[in-house]
Amino acid sequence: MSMKHITWLAATLLLLSACAPTPTRQTTPPAPPAAAPAPPPQSDVVVRPLEMPQLDEQPLARESDIFSEPDPAEMTQVFRPVSPAVTALVERARLQADTGELGQAAATLERALRVEPQNAALWLELAQIKLHQGNPAQAEQMALRATRFARDDVTERQAWSVAALARQNLGDPDGAAEARRRAGQ
Repeated sequence: MSMKHITWLAATLLLLSACAPTPTRQTTPPAPPAAAPAPPPQSDVVVRPLEMPQLDEQPLARESDIFSEPDPAEMTQVFRPVSPAVTALVERARLQADTGELGQAAATLERALRVEPQNAALWLELAQIKLHQGNPAQAEQMALRATRFARDDVTERQAWSVAALARQNLGDPDGAAEARRRAGQ
């Protein structure tokens, strides 16, 4: 066979293979039979739509738990985030704290602090969470950071009040007294 015949034969085979039918669809295995739906539960539980709680702009802890009776003139402090993302994170953290998910609430506030690390209100809320978690050493550190970043007297006094509680829980009555003095109590 000459080279000319080999080339012609190869071209013919290529042309014929191109004309071969190609599969246009693949068959899929049949789906497994669907399971029977579960019977409805036998209970008197009434399912209602989730109601979103009304979020106020106060720190997590109840003022009566931490502070003496507040002066109404001092109640003007409002959480002022720079970022809408931080606002959403704070709302989520408050919901988590209200449902007892303190670890998740702390993690959510830590995410907010990565966005706004100098926001005293965030440090104060995280300090309160740490105090409720039974970690007074971290609560004190967070409260002291809140005092550093506080831009108003109310936030600073609230942070010193949390620091006083943390120090009391740490067995430091002198430190607690000093923190209460700085809080104006």
